Amino acid sequence: MSISSEIERIQTAKSAIITSIENKGVTVPTGAMIDELPELIDSIPSGGGGGMYGTEIIGNKAYKTVKMPDGKTWLAENLNYKFSGGTFNPDGYTTTPAYWFYNGGTVEPVEFYGLLYNGYAAQYLENNKETLIPGWRLPTESDYSNLISLFPNQNAAFKSLCAFDTATNDTGFSIINAGRRENNGNYTDAGGADVWTLAAPGNRQCLFSKWGTVRIESYDRAFAYGIRLIKE
Repeated sequence: MSISSEIERIQTAKSAIITSIENKGVTVPTGAMIDELPELIDSIPSGGGGGMYGTEIIGNKAYKTVKMPDGKTWLAENLNYKFSGGTFNPDGYTTTPAYWFYNGGTVEPVEFYGLLYNGYAAQYLENNKETLIPGWRLPTESDYSNLISLFPNQNAAFKSLCAFDTATNDTGFSIINAGRRENNGNYTDAGGADVWTLAAPGNRQCLFSKWGTVRIESYDRAFAYGIRLIKE
């Protein structure tokens, strides 16, 4: 790689990080240097500077993280990463890694809840985690089962882990009602939240429903849901 192309790559990454910081309500001064960005990240409201949340950069974007009572650290928001190896917004049924905005738009919605990834994209992300999401991984079914088991019942888990409907989000986990894309290309269930979990043959997902329950189910990997990551 030439010096000029490496400089261009760094400048592109810096611009993406600055945009992500400003989208979270922090003003980045004109001409800010790269070594000033960590301090700005720490100043994100309810972010890395203290309180419930921390902050991590993944794919040139700043994400809130939260440590749960069992000591495990998770993303506190859905992934928004158009990683190489996946296709953005293909039509219809697909069995290759792909991701979409809810309702299939090509422009990021005003009320944006992260990308919806099909199961093939989720598995691709996990298989290439060392280069795409270093230090993070997709949660297993056991990770979600253990998370749910921290609470007396499904309803209590829903209330403490979710940030929609009647939930109180006591933990700061902040599951949101991002909906899903079905294998036929229809977008449904905007009142609930589905996130991928990995289990052979890779078609399991954890459903946080608008009816106040949390459960793990199996669906065709051509369906598309949100993704949360857990720290290695």
